[in-house]
Amino acid sequence: MVNSILTYVGEVLAAKIPFIDKVDSPVKRLQKDSIIYKGEGSEKEKVTISDEYGNGVYIRQTQPEQSKPLKAISSCGPRYQMITRCRLVYYSFTDVSKEYSSDKIKSILMNSLNNIDFVGYSGTASEITTTIYSASNDFEKIFFDELGKRFEGDTWPMIIAIDFSLNYTDINCSVCDL
Repeated sequence: MVNSILTYVGEVLAAKIPFIDKVDSPVKRLQKDSIIYKGEGSEKEKVTISDEYGNGVYIRQTQPEQSKPLKAISSCGPRYQMITRCRLVYYSFTDVSKEYSSDKIKSILMNSLNNIDFVGYSGTASEITTTIYSASNDFEKIFFDELGKRFEGDTWPMIIAIDFSLNYTDINCSVCDL
């Protein structure tokens, strides 16, 4: 379910923020190799912080979901309050910084995440909210944290990481008598 919510978040951000060229959401990271990829099986495609797309964003889950049971409604199965930690990474190799400072971009990304309206979401989750924990534009640290290697180019990209949580209720109900 987290993946379908992250797909929705990615689509909303791509539509809301005019300076983003590409959004990959959700992506996964292999911990031991620090390889970030989207898709499954033979459709798997490597995602990296590169100048290929100019201004890109990817969103990934950083911790497993935690659940807390809630009181069941009628004959529906149990409901759970779910929380999962995620990270949004924005990267830019273009001259977007001439128009927007890194602090301005960080603010736009944070406001966009905070103001996502989930009324168009069609999954089984409800009461979806986002909570931002931290935001950073420490380019070198983020690059190393995400890819497990040092940047070797001539010009540093602008990189911003926003750590946030998705909080939602998992209805877990296929047939209800409501």
